Amino acid sequence: MGPRIWCREANLTKSLLKLGYKDNASGTSEITSGGRLLSDMAKAPFLRDVTNYLADQPDIEAVLVGAGCNDLVAGLPGQQPLYKMLKPLREGDDPLDEAAVAGFIDGALFTYYDTVIKTLTANSKIPVIIHGYDHPIPDGSRDIILIDPSGPWLLPSFEDRGYHINPKSQHLTLASEVMKRLIDRLNAAIKKAAGAIRIASTTSI
Repeated sequence: MGPRIWCREANLTKSLLKLGYKDNASGTSEITSGGRLLSDMAKAPFLRDVTNYLADQPDIEAVLVGAGCNDLVAGLPGQQPLYKMLKPLREGDDPLDEAAVAGFIDGALFTYYDTVIKTLTANSKIPVIIHGYDHPIPDGSRDIILIDPSGPWLLPSFEDRGYHINPKSQHLTLASEVMKRLIDRLNAAIKKAAGAIRIASTTSI
């Protein structure tokens, strides 16, 4: 029997299963539901449930955590963090509001990650594996969750800020560059939070 891992990320779960790991919880535990916001994961009741669960599962050999991107688009239209970080599109202007980016990614998301990581490592000796994110293309593509279409998540905020996106538009190129900047910033915040724990290490792939 391969080592057991408690997974929070479906796609990585599939990859780890191929490497011989056993998924110990993602299909059976309420605390591993997909799409959970990082802001919710950082709340004391959720972290208490997680640490209690891990204490009752001595065969788990690693905890895999991935979160933050859903928080970008949480909330009502016009109130979502992604919308607030985007400036109205104007030629020659930086498309991002640096104050909003710093407040949300460097501030809020970093604090959430810091809380989650410190709580898990303080209450368990189980290694915590944290993944970052690749660069999305905000072209309106949708995903299928079970049998229902889901999304688009990113495109509406760009359209609300004046982008006219189609497969060959310059606006799609610009929007993709904007998302690369935001995700790189998020990944840096994740790396910083992990690096604050001396037992943690980070690897860029």
